[in-house]
Amino acid sequence: LVLTMIFILLPITLFSINLNRNNQSGNTFAYDYARDVTESLDPNGVLFVEADLSLFPVWYVQSVEGVRKDVAVLDVDMLMLPWFKGQLKEKYPTVEIKVPEIIKHATGGKFMPLSMEALESYKGSQVEGMIDNIMERHPIYLSYEFGVPFREFGGRRDVVLVGNGVVFRISKEKAPDKPMLDFRGLQSIVKAIEPKDEEVLFVGRAYIPALERQSSTELSSGRKERAMEIMEAILTVDPYNTDTLNNLAFLYAEERKSYAKAENMVKKAMKINPV
Repeated sequence: LVLTMIFILLPITLFSINLNRNNQSGNTFAYDYARDVTESLDPNGVLFVEADLSLFPVWYVQSVEGVRKDVAVLDVDMLMLPWFKGQLKEKYPTVEIKVPEIIKHATGGKFMPLSMEALESYKGSQVEGMIDNIMERHPIYLSYEFGVPFREFGGRRDVVLVGNGVVFRISKEKAPDKPMLDFRGLQSIVKAIEPKDEEVLFVGRAYIPALERQSSTELSSGRKERAMEIMEAILTVDPYNTDTLNNLAFLYAEERKSYAKAENMVKKAMKINPV
């Protein structure tokens, strides 16, 4: 009887102890981010994404909720696969996909694993080679996780990346970044970001410009507590944001929150950017 009770109570006890820690029912970041991505795009846009961070959430809102089916979503990791390119040609007939097979980039025409640098360069060259043909009919965008590396390995100098909501737009003309509206993901970031969730932290950086504007608005309106909350959220996403470190340190000292924390923030900012 004792052993039976132990076997019954043990899982119940573990469940009750760990429920709050592992309960993700209120975590809507993936959905919110996907809706924010789609709202950042103009009609009939072509969105290049990399891996799962943007691909599956956007596919979900398109396929399940019927949101923004006019948008073509191209995964640069899967563009190297012939069967995927075949599906894209059937699904998006107006999007011209001219991408060389990855096997042609391997030594001797036989498949060999590429280095990370070569693979990144290859993915960038895929997009660069498709820009002109696609741009004649569609606006082109890069998701945040692909757009940031693209700045580094993108070889074309006749195009620029312009901030467009939570994505980047490829443009042949320099234009000011399109400001972000009060998108859903902002609330997810401020309210329930998981400091240990590296993927959320990474794509969450797409919201930093909007968070910075929001904290400035709160500060100019005299709502210093709210401004500090938003600045703390920015540092959760980007702990090396020197402007926010300095601004929050000033507020901590001015409001007599913690002189020690304020001093540490200033020292950290100076260490990151001594100039």
